[in-house]
Amino acid sequence: MKYAIGLDIGGTKIEGVLCNEKYQVKKRIRIKTPEKKVEFLKALKKIIGELKIMPVEGVGISIGGFLDEKKQLINCPNILFLQKIDIHSIIKKGLGQKIKVVVENDANCFAIAEHKLGAGKGSTNMVGVILGTGIGSGIIINNELYKGSIGAAGEFGHTIIDVSKNEDNKWENFCSGPNIVKRYYVNKGKMKEATPSKIFKSNEFAAKKTVKKTIELLSVGFANINNALNPDKIVVGGGLSNINFYKELNKETKKRTIPLVKDSSLIVKNQLGDSSGVLGAVMLVL
Repeated sequence: MKYAIGLDIGGTKIEGVLCNEKYQVKKRIRIKTPEKKVEFLKALKKIIGELKIMPVEGVGISIGGFLDEKKQLINCPNILFLQKIDIHSIIKKGLGQKIKVVVENDANCFAIAEHKLGAGKGSTNMVGVILGTGIGSGIIINNELYKGSIGAAGEFGHTIIDVSKNEDNKWENFCSGPNIVKRYYVNKGKMKEATPSKIFKSNEFAAKKTVKKTIELLSVGFANINNALNPDKIVVGGGLSNINFYKELNKETKKRTIPLVKDSSLIVKNQLGDSSGVLGAVMLVL
């Protein structure tokens, strides 16, 4: 039986697992993400040491960022002190040069895991979309992860959906969690400490107005994905994925998708929950 370690590194927590080749979790560790680089690297070394209770094929890492041609992390907004850090070499040095270390963007890991084990299982072409504090995406084409020419494909959150206003009109600036809450208060919502989940459940006029506009703007982004890539499924993850908006979202997306492909794609909730990133990291190795 082969084993691998998977790490899902986020701005608030680090999750590590030891998995076998059947993707059964044998040990799991979760800690709060340290706020300084030295403490972070020490914590990473400690987690790997505690998980490596038997020989492993390697370590897979899911993180919000990309590796450049020098294998340095770039575009890492959630953990700024990791910018330009060669996390690949740091871990490889600590474990020995023969062990496999693979680092991949967290949205790509989400897509890999959901395609193999989750809501995208059985699909040939799939897009994973994480709706949270931002919008991240991973693309599966012909059962393979598509990364683009420099490894940065799938940034659908940065697609432009409205050029009528003098502001930053990226999809995530309309449909991420914080921006949904912002829209609610612009609509004169009275709820204290509103969250997207509370807004979608509320019968308040401002909440209903916010929900209607949010579904509309979300459907524009999803229709763009359908029109460009024609996937079998779009699997939604992140905090907003737990909102029961799929029936209305599919309906509105079909309205904005070209007739040729509007019935060939379905937007669905993920099946792996918080485990998708860490399982995707394990799959990088196994």
